[in-house]
Amino acid sequence: MKRVVIFVLLFVAWMSIWGVAPSEAQDHRAGQMVLGVDIGPALGTIDDSAFALSLSGDYYTSRNLSVGPLLQMAFTGNLSQFALSGQLKYTFDVLQGNPFRPNVQAGLGFVTANHDNVSGQAGGSLSDTSYVVPIGIGFEYKVKGGFYLSTTALLNFTNLNNSGAGKWQDSLSLMLGVRLPL
Repeated sequence: MKRVVIFVLLFVAWMSIWGVAPSEAQDHRAGQMVLGVDIGPALGTIDDSAFALSLSGDYYTSRNLSVGPLLQMAFTGNLSQFALSGQLKYTFDVLQGNPFRPNVQAGLGFVTANHDNVSGQAGGSLSDTSYVVPIGIGFEYKVKGGFYLSTTALLNFTNLNNSGAGKWQDSLSLMLGVRLPL
């Protein structure tokens, strides 16, 4: 629940700080594919904090709206977790000349996790597959040369049952990455 509150506070701060405007977009990406790679911590996984890596492909159907896959991977010494979802992302127009572009995204998919060394379990290892509902906010910063630096906060909701106790799980991933238009 604490991660949900943090995520909501980040969203409110994001909306109040960045004045999005209904002006023309900085660049037109309609019909363009943008590949992304992100790394950072995943907080609140079934094995506490984990190293996370995500790969994304955003196809822009209009200048602001994109759809595409998101592959998230989280690792600790005892956990390997993989999530694949289809994402819908909306990138806001900003004032002309501003290199920052805020975005929001939501998706639906599946997650699988293998958790070793679970106390009280006969085999010492549990695996489970569940749904994942990732929602997020982020920013892109356009760098000369045609690529973007990005930051994303993703809140993942799942119902994995391999923590030894079975529970609803939400995890917060704080990612830094790059976006490369093709």
